[in-house]
Amino acid sequence: MALKQPVSFDDPGRGACRSGGGHGPAREYRTITDPLSPRAVLIGDNAPVTDKLAAFAEATDRRFVFFREQPLDHFYLGAGIGIAFR
Repeated sequence: MALKQPVSFDDPGRGACRSGGGHGPAREYRTITDPLSPRAVLIGDNAPVTDKLAAFAEATDRRFVFFREQPLDHFYLGAGIGIAFR
């Protein structure tokens, strides 16, 4: 189980969908910090366009890896996925 207890994203003070300002972890990552199991693995598909999961990994003493899709000879630049873990 990744969470120790359920998390409500309905609380306006703990909103889930805004990335927040600055260079720290996004609000949705800060929201789950306390109830998150130490062994949880977080996967984010926004890693190619934001550093928020990487910042969360650093702030919570996790490792961060990024995998980029690189299509050969194609107009689409590819996607990527970030993973934070211990």
